[in-house]
Amino acid sequence: MSNFFKKRILLVVSIIAVFILGIMAALEVTDNSYNAVKDLTGTVLSPVLKFFSTITTSVKNFAADISELATLRKDNEQLKEKIKELEVDQTLLETYKNENKRLKALLELKDYSSDWEMVGAKIIAMDGNSWFTTFTIDKGTSDGISKNCAVVTNMGLVGYVYDVGTTWAQVRTVIDSEFSMGVIVSRTNDRGILEGDLSLGSEGLCKMTYISKDAKIVVGDYVRTSGLSGNFPPDIIVGKIKEIKTELHGLSNYAIVEPSVDFLRLSEVLVIKKY
Repeated sequence: MSNFFKKRILLVVSIIAVFILGIMAALEVTDNSYNAVKDLTGTVLSPVLKFFSTITTSVKNFAADISELATLRKDNEQLKEKIKELEVDQTLLETYKNENKRLKALLELKDYSSDWEMVGAKIIAMDGNSWFTTFTIDKGTSDGISKNCAVVTNMGLVGYVYDVGTTWAQVRTVIDSEFSMGVIVSRTNDRGILEGDLSLGSEGLCKMTYISKDAKIVVGDYVRTSGLSGNFPPDIIVGKIKEIKTELHGLSNYAIVEPSVDFLRLSEVLVIKKY
């Protein structure tokens, strides 16, 4: 209880005590009058003291409640901060897990293709389009990379290096409008040319052209590198056929191809220096 309240209570009690003493003096206290005054004093003071006792208890309880509320608020803020820290830790953990998974897959590809001389690289810049048609990696000639080196992931073919510096290289992907290479359909061995297309590239797609009208390809067939293009090893998966159409001249067909690589989530690649 504050000193203010204590002083107020003492003042009131003092006033009442003085009043009672005055009554006692006026009655020229005798045994009987003393008992009468005593009884009167008890009668007067009892409800007064009870009232102030109740106020005192209420004030104490109120102060305790305020203190407890402040403690609860502080604990609540600390818990909120802890939750935020745990959420950040969880996000970082998921990021590290995903990165570890990707790197492990790349290492498995590197082990599987032991005859290929490869170097891992990270993407450090991309073009301004919504899809990765071209991007820059953090390895260059100092790492043995040169123009036309094939670029892959564990999912399949990404593209090739079209420009290179000492510590960087630029990659053109299979969905870029300037990309072109020989491919083959895995199931039927039908051959064609995989090309990037400006309109299809905006959808993350490319196409296979010069397909014979007699080809037995169907939607869902897988397309892979033929090995006839000197810069690309054979049998690297490129993607699968999504749609088959006839060219305007009617002499051959072409197929819309969905790349096996998810260009929107690409972050690390392998560059094949030699095979």
